[in-house]
Amino acid sequence: MTPRRQPTTEELLAEARLLPRIDAAAMRREADEFFGSEDRIGEDDDPLTRA
Repeated sequence: MTPRRQPTTEELLAEARLLPRIDAAAMRREADEFFGSEDRIGEDDDPLTRA
C-alpha cells in the first residue's frame, strides 16, 4: 500500500475557493431561531471563569 501524498498549500487553497461563501449573519439568525438568543451561561456557570 502506497502512502497518500499530502496536498500542497496551493491545492488546498484551490479547493477552498470552490466552497460556498458563508453568511455569518444568516447563520447567527438561524442559530438564534433554533436555540434562542438568551445567554445560557451566567458568570457563575462559566467553566472558564471558575477559580
